[in-house]
Amino acid sequence: MNNKAFILDTGANSIKCGYDSDEQPLHFPNSIWRPKTGRLIVSDEVNEKRNGGSLFHLSPMKKGYIVNWDVQRTVWEHVIRDKLKMDPTEYTAVITEPQFDPLANQRALDEVFFEDYGFSAIYRSNTTSIVADRYQEISKSFGCVVVECGHSFTHIVPYWGEKKLKNAIIRLDIGGKLISNYMKEVISYRQLNLMEEFRMCQEIKEKLCFLSKNFKSDMSKREQLKRIFVLPNLSAESPGYFLPENEPPPCNAQFLSLSRERFQVPEILFSPHEIGINSLGLGEAIVEAIMRTDELQRPILFKNIMRVLESVRGLTTDEYDVRVGESAQPADYAFNCARILSQGVGFEDDVLTRTQWLEEGERISDQFFYQI
Repeated sequence: MNNKAFILDTGANSIKCGYDSDEQPLHFPNSIWRPKTGRLIVSDEVNEKRNGGSLFHLSPMKKGYIVNWDVQRTVWEHVIRDKLKMDPTEYTAVITEPQFDPLANQRALDEVFFEDYGFSAIYRSNTTSIVADRYQEISKSFGCVVVECGHSFTHIVPYWGEKKLKNAIIRLDIGGKLISNYMKEVISYRQLNLMEEFRMCQEIKEKLCFLSKNFKSDMSKREQLKRIFVLPNLSAESPGYFLPENEPPPCNAQFLSLSRERFQVPEILFSPHEIGINSLGLGEAIVEAIMRTDELQRPILFKNIMRVLESVRGLTTDEYDVRVGESAQPADYAFNCARILSQGVGFEDDVLTRTQWLEEGERISDQFFYQI
């Protein structure tokens, strides 16, 4: 079997997908919207709508897991059939899943991709496992900790060799959605009521926010960090846009001025208690996950942390050397690792073919993907 691979990284907020020959993935919103009148708006069709506030949002996921399969099928159908116009029978599907995905969901995935779409084979895995394999191959390290900050949750997952240390995994119910909602509340309280404009606040977060490496220093130069977002003009059908640095806003335009919000809002990842959420911060959770592992494993794990910042250093003792790695494009890193995995020697031995699944069903699928 020498089929080409199709990589599908489905997140609660967006889908990253593409072929194994693609350098970068395509991005599609993982939602549908119901207008007051007319047909449903699926995935990237929402980009054509100027007034997103009048749309009722339908997400296929809740807390990171698929709960509405009708919505999820509709989005996948739009991407695979309408946008990519691909013939699934010619491809092996590399599919990502969240940690501890319920067995019922795993079996539903097999059914959708084999029966509904007819892919010739599938490979299912967690994004953290795909990233850990690639990182350990490059770094020649025997262990690492992968921090996955998603839309609905954050997972801290230690690995030792090819084994996921399940007893040490920590899940935090904080992620990108929480930051977007907090940004919405901060802007609504300080400047303009945007409580019905989640997508706009999410765009502001993604384009302007950053994690501060020196909070006091950034606070002292917050005026230098100020950026302007000009709000959409619905009557003129013009979209919102960000102004270049130091450029004044146009006359008679509504705009938002963002300075300290750019780095203050994301800090809730590290101190969620400050907004009343009873949860460990990201740095504390990483240290807690590593301390749940064997004492001999900890020095290696502290030296190989993927996707996190230096806050871990201040929360552990000097006996451990803390090293942190992060990819240039974290959102696309799992896709790129999966693309390289699908091109590797021996990958064909790890995939479940449609013929095998039709002959042996759930039993063989559970054997192939037992580590999820």
